Amino acid sequence: ALQPQQPQQVSAAVMAAQHQLQQQQQQVRQRQQLLRSVHSVSPNGHSARATAGSSSSSSSGSSHSIINEGVLSALMMAYERGGKWREAVGVLARAASLGVAPGPGMFGAAICAAGRAGQLALADALFVQARGAGAADASTYESMIGVLGMAGDPPRAELVFRAMQAAGHVPGEYAYCGLIAAHSLAGDAVSAMRVRQRLAAAGCSAGVHVYNALIAAADRAGLYDKALELLRSMRRDGAAPDALTQQLAADIGRKGAATVEGQQITAAALSAAMAAAGTLLIRSGVF
Repeated sequence: ALQPQQPQQVSAAVMAAQHQLQQQQQQVRQRQQLLRSVHSVSPNGHSARATAGSSSSSSSGSSHSIINEGVLSALMMAYERGGKWREAVGVLARAASLGVAPGPGMFGAAICAAGRAGQLALADALFVQARGAGAADASTYESMIGVLGMAGDPPRAELVFRAMQAAGHVPGEYAYCGLIAAHSLAGDAVSAMRVRQRLAAAGCSAGVHVYNALIAAADRAGLYDKALELLRSMRRDGAAPDALTQQLAADIGRKGAATVEGQQITAAALSAAMAAAGTLLIRSGVF
């Protein structure tokens, strides 16, 4: 017969499940920060925000331990949001004295903080360190791609993308968002739009985040017709729009209307000028 579980065993299982849920929630929040940055940066902007990856339990203690990677990752995120990137990165060094081995979550948060502060060399060094420590998972690569995307550095973003594949990781939606941002912010809207074809060739369908990145890229390039086409494709593909999609659509609507109005004013002015010139020609006897 099965022996009933002791209360201590049940408590440990519950706390372990709660810890895992907290890690997943942190990953979602970090990636949402990246996506908001992707769509708000102008080609000449300096904002750089990347996602931090999912955390893996690496505490040297049991699940009863108060200080673990999930807690330290949350602390790093708090520092990062407050603009204290040095403090966020410094938590990595403090982790060792606390008996916590940094995992993908902490390295992802550090890369995120460094990237947001424009410290690309530091972000790159942290990425190399994570790989050397065996603490780089798929989300770590996506974090670095996101940082390079915000920096508008397509060559390096593509390099990390290929390294991700070579390491046996399957690029997710956030990796493709980083590529779109990199090409878009570098002023290459054509390559940014082609990322959608690459995603399809990999057997994946574009979700709301990829569509938002593409729409934002079209917006940056002033391709309002393309943006509207993407919104229609999004609807056909069943990708439910979110609040960011609605914001992008509203912005594009205002800019598109202003562009059309400007074109109409220009055409009207040109028409008036041509009419005046024709009147002068008639009066001069040329016609």
